Amino acid sequence: MSQQLAGLIPTLAKYSAPVSKHWLKRPRLFDRLDQLMEQSVVWIAAPAGYGKTVLAAHYLAERHRPMLWFRIDDRDLDPGAFFHRLREAASQYGIDGAERLPALTGEYAGGEAAFARNYTETFFAGAPAGFVRVVDDFQQLPEQAPLHAA
Repeated sequence: MSQQLAGLIPTLAKYSAPVSKHWLKRPRLFDRLDQLMEQSVVWIAAPAGYGKTVLAAHYLAERHRPMLWFRIDDRDLDPGAFFHRLREAASQYGIDGAERLPALTGEYAGGEAAFARNYTETFFAGAPAGFVRVVDDFQQLPEQAPLHAA
C-alpha cells in the first residue's frame, strides 16, 4: 500500500458512514426519526451493540439526506482538536464558509458551550437544506473529557 493511501485510510474511516447492501428494515424507527428530524438535535441512545450507528447510517442513506459523518476517537478528547477536525471535515464535504469556522483558542476558556453554539450556527449556515451532522461514538469519550463542556 502506498504511503499516501495509508495516510488516507484513518481519515476516510473517521469521516465515513457505514454502508451495506443488507440493511435490516426498521420502519417504526424510521417513522420516529422522520418526526424527530424536525428538531435541531436528535440523540440516539442505547447500549453498545444495539445498532445505533447502523440505524443512523441506514436512515440517512434511505432518506438521501446530505450529511457529514464524524466518528469520535481518542484524538477528540480536547475540544480544540475536535473543532479543528470538524472544520477539516466541513471543508472536505464542501460546506460553504468552512474556512471561516473559528478555532477554539485560549480566549474562549470557560466559554466552550457558547463557542460550540456559535460554531454550530456558522457551520449549518453554510450547509445545504436538510443537512445532518452525525457525531458517532460520542459515548466513547470518558466522562471527564473536556469536550463534554462544549
